[in-house]
Amino acid sequence: MFLDRIKTLPQVVVDAVFDPDDIVINRNLRDKFSLADEQMTFLLTLYLEIVVGDKKILDLLDALAHMPDVAGLDLKALALEFALVKLWPLQDYFGNVDILINRLGGIVPAKKIQPKALADTGATAGASSSSAGATYGGAKEILRQNKALSDLYLTQKPLRDEQDMLLAPTVDNWLKDYLHIMGASGSSNLKRSQYLVKSPNAKNLNEAERTNLLNFLLSYEEGLPMHWRPEQDQYLLVEPEMPANAAGSVAAQAQPAAMAAMMEFYSQVQANYQRLFEEKRQGLELEIGGAVNKLTDIMWEALGVGEAERFMAAAYYLMERHMFLDLLKVDQRFRGIVARAIDARYGVQAKNTWDGAMDSIEGQTIFWQLVLVEKLSQDESKAAIIADSFVRHMGFKQQCSYLDVASGKFRFRNLEFKQRRLQFA
Repeated sequence: MFLDRIKTLPQVVVDAVFDPDDIVINRNLRDKFSLADEQMTFLLTLYLEIVVGDKKILDLLDALAHMPDVAGLDLKALALEFALVKLWPLQDYFGNVDILINRLGGIVPAKKIQPKALADTGATAGASSSSAGATYGGAKEILRQNKALSDLYLTQKPLRDEQDMLLAPTVDNWLKDYLHIMGASGSSNLKRSQYLVKSPNAKNLNEAERTNLLNFLLSYEEGLPMHWRPEQDQYLLVEPEMPANAAGSVAAQAQPAAMAAMMEFYSQVQANYQRLFEEKRQGLELEIGGAVNKLTDIMWEALGVGEAERFMAAAYYLMERHMFLDLLKVDQRFRGIVARAIDARYGVQAKNTWDGAMDSIEGQTIFWQLVLVEKLSQDESKAAIIADSFVRHMGFKQQCSYLDVASGKFRFRNLEFKQRRLQFA
């Protein structure tokens, strides 16, 4: 899940992702380019994929080409605006945003506006101490006495491993990177300076981050005592001398944000139902005795008595065996209730022209909204999340639901009968 991975990133990145002002930025993007709900959902998902490292900054334009209904949309202009308002504020974290902006024909802002965990003042000593206080000693002894310090961040910027996956910039990960590149033997200022040049991770650090990292390595290799100051339970400042004024903070505490709540809700719903399906699997297997076709009967019975969990577990069991769509499209009971729903919502002409296809994204949207919300009385936002999980599991490229930024709720996409067929509005 995105949420769990984002939580491991530097606090300034978490703050930026969950900033309430980001909702305003998203709305402005939507209005400026007249983006539909499913396009906004695609765009926000792409942003999170970039944040966690699944997609690369310089591949933004190629990624946008896969957005739904791109005909008539100026993708280059959208990519440039997206880079300026969504990516540039975290240039120090992402890197290459300036290159992307230039490639898209834009002008790189004169001043970086990104928040920084370690202010680029040339020394970490200017940052403040947390209430946890500071300890004094050599790195190996300090880490032996307090193993939790190994999980604190030495820098704002994350590392990348050999597979180009993001790693949290913890003490432990920086030490592993150093030993991997420079080895454990020998100790000198030259060796540590060479590391800053040889390590792809160290090359992009600002002056304050380099100073903090070098102080740590000096203390680790030569046992030189340093002051160790945890900051906001997130960062670790390593300083040869305590600053005269240790007040303030390296990184602000994360502010509660609507987007954070939405993502948390999405993650929890999917995780809870995944556990539910696993719990019910064995019971279903005993009940059907190997006759998988019986699962559609179980689904129908569960629908009739309002057993939502049993219905969804049986459906998921069929999806895992790639049989759900094949069985659904030949089951007259389910085809019948979908046909009646089309008649009620879109009119008799829509029903008469419907070919009975249940294996299209439009058919799946009608089906899941009908059975989960109308028949099984599930909360619409939860139902939209579950349906989204199901259609992704079955390999659909399009989505049946979206995140309504204005209301902060997940909703099913709207359909309309147009040009003699049902299509997304």
